[in-house]
Amino acid sequence: MRRLICATALSVLLPLSLRAQPLQQQTRALNADTVVSPSHILSVNPFVLLFGYFSGEYEQRVSPTLSVAVAGSFVNFDSDRYSNIDVKARLYPNEVALRGFGFAASVGASAIRTHTSDCYLYDPAIAGNGPCTNTNKTFSSPSVALELQYQWLLGSRRRTAITLGGGLKRFLGSSGDFTSAGVSRFLPTFRSSIGYAF
Repeated sequence: MRRLICATALSVLLPLSLRAQPLQQQTRALNADTVVSPSHILSVNPFVLLFGYFSGEYEQRVSPTLSVAVAGSFVNFDSDRYSNIDVKARLYPNEVALRGFGFAASVGASAIRTHTSDCYLYDPAIAGNGPCTNTNKTFSSPSVALELQYQWLLGSRRRTAITLGGGLKRFLGSSGDFTSAGVSRFLPTFRSSIGYAF
């Protein structure tokens, strides 16, 4: 009878003891993942820096599915310069904030500077005419935007962030400003950035 009890106890405890080690290792890995997983990312677009412009963002995780970010940029499209500052709320549907697919909505403020140059053939018979007329116009506008991105955190400590994405921004300012400047109320946005996660 004692042998039967001992054999039964061993048959129950032995598989449990063998399964305990992998479970413990999994728990450690999960805890380690939680410890090293960053909560903040500071990133810039290195390509626009080469052309003398700037685009950067600071992002902070606030829950497993949500982060908030502040972004700023000044870039040229053709002869028009756009300077922006935006506040974003970004949703991560995979419930791992700062990694994977993210969908963001933002509000912000923009300063738009346009430059137009109208050139004519010089005609000496017309007094006072010249070859070119340059016109600069600067105005500001609130804006809203939607953005879709994918973000990778690389390395054993997940310190390197690489992000690719794009979206669409709509300016909400006076229609007269946009009409007179010849600028569209809609602007496509692109994101390609490298950052430090901490």
